[in-house]
Amino acid sequence: MRRKATREQLYWACHFEGLSPQAMADRFGYANIWTLWKAFKHQDIPWPHTLIGTTQLSPRQRQIITGTILGDAYVAPGGNHYYLRIRHCEAQRSFVEWKEQELQPFARKSGIQVYEPQGLQRQRVYEFGTYTHKEFDYYRKLFYPEGKKVVTPDVLAGVGDLALAVWIMDDGSYDPSRGYIKLATCSFTHTEHELMQAWFAAHYNITPMIHKVTGGYYTLVFSWRDTQLLIPRLYHHVLPCLRYKLGF
Repeated sequence: MRRKATREQLYWACHFEGLSPQAMADRFGYANIWTLWKAFKHQDIPWPHTLIGTTQLSPRQRQIITGTILGDAYVAPGGNHYYLRIRHCEAQRSFVEWKEQELQPFARKSGIQVYEPQGLQRQRVYEFGTYTHKEFDYYRKLFYPEGKKVVTPDVLAGVGDLALAVWIMDDGSYDPSRGYIKLATCSFTHTEHELMQAWFAAHYNITPMIHKVTGGYYTLVFSWRDTQLLIPRLYHHVLPCLRYKLGF
């Protein structure tokens, strides 16, 4: 078994030879770029964001990003390209930490920032951003073609079980008195809700109800039967600390 590189070897390969993350992983026997990044972090070696210039998001990361943008995340402009900004309240701190870990090496080295309550904000807020990167240009164009977040057939085409689980972890809730899941999709139009309703029927054989709530907004409500059909598909993707959103 090949020995992992020393700090000096990694530092030299990165900052003097200028090797790409994949080239360093191949040279020193790391399974992937994520394990290489952990070695850099463990040995306190700077990981400049320029190293991810040619790195591509993994299929798993794409699912997480799709689900989190459908939820609360925002794809923000950052110069020549875009970046992903993620924030949650203190109650979902573990969720933020999970996302920050899953999105390495794209998550900024500065890590998760904590903002104390102020004004109408009653809880601490935990936030992190990714580096500005061309990979996020695709999501800006996909979700914000006219500057406002939308749901389209192309968006829904990228939603698998993991993306849906992340979406529910972001914006879902469980009504214990009725035994069903609700999805707070308030930022989308009625037409977009009809599109989502048809997508669920086609991909999950369920038909969530479109409920109008205070303020003229809409949400998706899954019946008890539909909730029971969803749970087996999503359970193992949902973090243990958030499985209460599935009724556990």
